[in-house]
Order: sequence, then C-alpha cells, then structure tokens
Amino acid sequence: MVYSNPRPTPEENAEFYHKDYWGRYKGETAPTEAFFNRRIPKIKSMLRELGPYLQPGVEVLEIGCGVGALLWSMKQTCNQMGQFVGIEPHAGHARFCREKKDLNVYPGLLEEVAPKFKPKSFDLVVMNHVLEHTISPTEILSTVKNLLKPDGIFVVEVPNIQAPGSRLSHFFHIAHHFNFSPRTLRRLAMKGG
Repeated sequence: MVYSNPRPTPEENAEFYHKDYWGRYKGETAPTEAFFNRRIPKIKSMLRELGPYLQPGVEVLEIGCGVGALLWSMKQTCNQMGQFVGIEPHAGHARFCREKKDLNVYPGLLEEVAPKFKPKSFDLVVMNHVLEHTISPTEILSTVKNLLKPDGIFVVEVPNIQAPGSRLSHFFHIAHHFNFSPRTLRRLAMKGG
C-alpha cells in the first residue's frame, strides 16, 4: 500500500474538502451546468457497472457525489423510483445538486453526515474515486457496513497504483492519502467485513 506521510489531521482534512478541494483539483469552486455535463461521460463506465443493482425502489447512498452526475444518472436509470442520497463535503457542490438537479445531497464528510441515517438503510453504497481521499479507510468501511442492509452492496472504485494509465499527478496528489492495488483493496474489504 502506498500512502502519504505525513497525512493531514482529521480537522485539516475536513477543512480542505469543505473549502479547497474542488478549486485546487478541478479549478471549479462554483459548479455550473457545463461542469456537470463534462462529468457525465466520466461516470458512464461506473453507471454500467451499477446497472444490475439499479432497480426501481432501490435505496442508494453515494459518498462524495461532487456535482451529482452519477447520482443523477442512477436516479434517471430507475425512473426516479427509489431513494437517491448523496454526501458531498463542498457546500457549493452539495447546493448545486439540491437546487439545480433536485438531488437529496447532504453537505459534509461521511463521518459528519452518517449519524443522520438509520443503520442498515441502504441497498447500495457507492464510492467512485473517493476512498483514496479518506484519512482512515478502515473506519470508512466500518461506517459503510453499518449503513448497508444485510444483503446490501458496496461498490468502490479507486485508482490502481499497479497500473496507473493516467498522469502520475493523479496518484501523488495532495488529496490522495492512500493508493490501492487490487490486493490491498481486497484486504481492506476483508478487514472491514
């Protein structure tokens, strides 16, 4: 496993994601419809992977939903029948999701928002390129496990440190605290139950 050292404190990490992440990473501090539209092609492969789980009535939580492109697309796939909830630490992005895309998105980090949800309330929890941004992936998986129904599904995608296929800066970025290989991700999942 490759990780940043030193990592920020939980307080420093929260402040970074609440205020600075989108501006420093994507140059987008105030989301727009154009930015949302640029995200749609980037989520197509994940949407295909999620297809078997997207049945009308499904209860979905997307952690780190950004401007809501994937969450919105999942909702459209199910003809808006179900519960589609997002968590996004940047208040401006969360507000864009609520006001422009009619999505139920809570501003904050998972650890700040999770207490608002009843345990075992989601059929599907999705983290699309988010787990690598967390301070404690083990704690995140414990929280996700608590939020999933007993037969629920957790879908996570992270960059593969063994096969970058992208700019090196995507791996060794100030916001990526952990870099996973398939083996380390599987071991983390087993450890998290």
